[in-house]
Amino acid sequence: MSKHRASRGSPPATITKRQSSPAGRKHLKEAERLIATGQPQAATAQFQRAVNADPGNVDLRYKFGKHLLGQHEQELGILQLERAVRLDDRAAAALLELGQAYTATNRFADARGLLEKALEIAGKSSQTHLIYGTFLHKQGKLPDAVAHFRKALTLMLECPAEATVPKRKEDFDKPEVERLLWTTLSQLALAGVHAFAAFGTLLGIVREGGLLPFDKDIDLGLPHNELDLAARCLVANGWAEVPHAFAVNPRSFLHLKLQVTIDVTGFAVDQQSGTTYEGIWIEGIPAEWNRLTRWDTISLVKANAPDGSPIWKLADPEAWLRTLYGDWRTPDPDFDTIIAAKNLCGFSLMTQCYALGRIYARWESGNLRKALAAARHSLRHLPDDELLLKVEQRLSGMTSEASQRRVGAA
Repeated sequence: MSKHRASRGSPPATITKRQSSPAGRKHLKEAERLIATGQPQAATAQFQRAVNADPGNVDLRYKFGKHLLGQHEQELGILQLERAVRLDDRAAAALLELGQAYTATNRFADARGLLEKALEIAGKSSQTHLIYGTFLHKQGKLPDAVAHFRKALTLMLECPAEATVPKRKEDFDKPEVERLLWTTLSQLALAGVHAFAAFGTLLGIVREGGLLPFDKDIDLGLPHNELDLAARCLVANGWAEVPHAFAVNPRSFLHLKLQVTIDVTGFAVDQQSGTTYEGIWIEGIPAEWNRLTRWDTISLVKANAPDGSPIWKLADPEAWLRTLYGDWRTPDPDFDTIIAAKNLCGFSLMTQCYALGRIYARWESGNLRKALAAARHSLRHLPDDELLLKVEQRLSGMTSEASQRRVGAA
């Protein structure tokens, strides 16, 4: 589940605060210092001491729960947030955080009441509408989800926001991650799965000779009817399926030792037209609502990994990349495959959910350049959309101002 901080352009949902005890304040301050210095595990112990010293403090419970969720301690994080909500059932920030956590685990019935109450309490917060839109998106209620994402952006436009410098992500192109890619492809091939490097992973291999440093996961493609076989093979080789995925395609797995994520995407052939489709789809909603891409016939050939082990690869990877990216040879750090793929089958409701949510999240985090790129990609499909035009204008101005400040500082 993606995390969203309260926007600088929209006041954060508030917690009813009570003066914490001296011991609680001391341990909280130390926890925040440890987080700032890159010691999250040590911070966890300080948070625990803080809530032990002041168990009735809603703010401490909320901050501890949010910290645990960020450390992938989902159940423990939920427990702390539940306690915060029991202490104050109108603490909007805790309601939203717990609602997000429930949504991420498909506990939609539990999330609904919390998020609806948050809408009543903090309905003028853009963050509230963003989180509620995500909740609706994951249930396939896409028209309503789009409406709330649009409301979130509308509220962002009504309040000034200042850009910050986004945190630099750790480079992904590590030798151990690349070895994991080839090992996994070989394991799948030997298990009878026709898996191949795809999307950003393929782009890095072909254009850069290795993984892209700014990538975030390994991407593999395979025939859709081999997804279950692939899942069994991955689990047998040190991967765990990421639970509670709301979409039936793709499926995600986490390598338990290296903490690397792999997305496995199924490609399906329409029996009537013979056209190959790939995308993100949810069962039980109209097919045209899903986010789909269209492909020519995908041909694979046997090959070898760098260590000589057998793998499958695309027969014509450059043509495959051209279908997806267009000019794939020219690096474009702002290209977003989900919303900007050249072979998208229209700008569906699901694609709009991703586009609007990503514009908001990148704007909110201060990554104005990527937010602007997402807005412009969206306008190519919806050129007369008044909201997107206003967002594009605002982000363009903010990006220009930020650039001028950097030049002035230099």
